[in-house]
Amino acid sequence: DDLTLDLAKKHQISCIDLDKVKLKFDHFDVDKSGVIDFQEFEAMMYELLHCHSKSDLPRNRLNRFWHEADIDGNGVIDFEEFTEWYLKYFSEASNNGPVEAFYASYMPDVQRANKLDLIQPKEPLGEGKWDSEVMKTYLQAKSYSSAELH
Repeated sequence: DDLTLDLAKKHQISCIDLDKVKLKFDHFDVDKSGVIDFQEFEAMMYELLHCHSKSDLPRNRLNRFWHEADIDGNGVIDFEEFTEWYLKYFSEASNNGPVEAFYASYMPDVQRANKLDLIQPKEPLGEGKWDSEVMKTYLQAKSYSSAELH
């Protein structure tokens, strides 16, 4: 259909890849309403991030993902919103995975190399540019990921 073709062109993916995203969307749309509500989104995040308990994904991070995915702010995520958000964080083309993409969205002025290795900022970041809690969590994730790689 036209929406499929438009979304595939917009995100520069094949219709087959977009169909795979649609299957994911349909899987997470548990009540088959055609949209993902917050409860479905929460369950989806725990599944996608392989969380074993709710403490594995802090509420503030879950809320940030939700507000980013619900682009129009209407309280649900339709397929078009899901596609944009899912491809950003979970597409197979993403080299570093959802955790790196999440932290990169907090720090857009930092260039990255593979596997969470930071390199020099494009320009000085300035005082107060970094949210200390985000940076602390990022460094913990970086440390954890580095340990996993060795």
